[in-house]
Amino acid sequence: MNIGIAFYGRGAERDGIGWATTYLLRHLLAVESAHRITLLTNLPAASLEQELGASPKLRVVSFQMRTYTLWEQIGLPIAMTRHRVDLFHSPIGLPILCPVPSLTTVHDVCFRTHPDTFTRRMRTYFQIFLPLATRRARLVLTDSEASARALVEHLRVPRDKIRVVPLGIAEDFKPVTDAATLRQVRERYGLPEAFVLYVGTLEPRKNLIRLVQACDRLWRAGQLDRPLVLIGKRGWLADELFRFVEDAGCRDRVVLPGYVAREDLPAVYSAASVCAYPSLCEGFGLPPLEAMACGTPVVASTSTSLPEVLGNAAPLVDPLDVDAIAEAIRTVIDDDGLRARLRAAGLARAREFRWDVTARRTLAVYDEIARGG
Repeated sequence: MNIGIAFYGRGAERDGIGWATTYLLRHLLAVESAHRITLLTNLPAASLEQELGASPKLRVVSFQMRTYTLWEQIGLPIAMTRHRVDLFHSPIGLPILCPVPSLTTVHDVCFRTHPDTFTRRMRTYFQIFLPLATRRARLVLTDSEASARALVEHLRVPRDKIRVVPLGIAEDFKPVTDAATLRQVRERYGLPEAFVLYVGTLEPRKNLIRLVQACDRLWRAGQLDRPLVLIGKRGWLADELFRFVEDAGCRDRVVLPGYVAREDLPAVYSAASVCAYPSLCEGFGLPPLEAMACGTPVVASTSTSLPEVLGNAAPLVDPLDVDAIAEAIRTVIDDDGLRARLRAAGLARAREFRWDVTARRTLAVYDEIARGG
């Protein structure tokens, strides 16, 4: 079977969905299977072939296409037909006129539950095309039971049409203890010796203004002696965050290195005192799990998928309660015994999520559709 998989990118700074798709592809190609993969992408074919590794099972088809546009609805079906795709899998929606059996991945429905955290253009696109995609797809894939429940509630997707396949943690996310490596990464990105860390796109649903408020309260009370580092590319509607940091007078204590190369993230996580992830809405939540895999304690929110994914390995707080966020950060930093327990629990929890398992379970969904599922 020739499986067509869409893979969109926007320059060199890949986002969470982009990296999740990358690791899924690597492990789909590594699993013993008779299936072939045709990658339909707007990225350069040569660079993807080099990144994913040479494989007789892989063909990369590169063509110009912008995501979240009507052209996406036209160009992809033409490419599927031209390259004789038998089954199509898209990680972010589905063309309305899909000519072959299809599977769509819907990571979350935050555009419905938190519409004010999206631009009008993105919100309109998702409101129109995601419900259509879930109706037309043979099956719908998602990352967590929380997202499955949201799909049923907000998009009226039948539960027996949804398959939950959790994501994995890449093997290079592990504790970095080499002093020279840690020093080099600190110097490369202007990081302090000790800090509170957030990793992810800088966008409203990540609840970063409340995270800055929580740290600011601790700084003003003399209860926090280290800065907050917000790592990630500037996303949509991020201007309010930057204005807040300036207006609050804490710009000297908020470090904004921008996008960090993937290969440097394990050292960044390992250098942090605590990773804070008070997101309002998540389909899965890879960054806090990556931090756990690197031995860094995590403070996260009680919202959507995070309790399910993180289990008992992290203190969870109400993302709307600034005082609760502040107290959790302060407690984790000050209590050495708690830090040690969270480190051990986090390492154990992260080991439960493996990309090879994700790939095998995804292949099983492909096979189910091929059998008429």
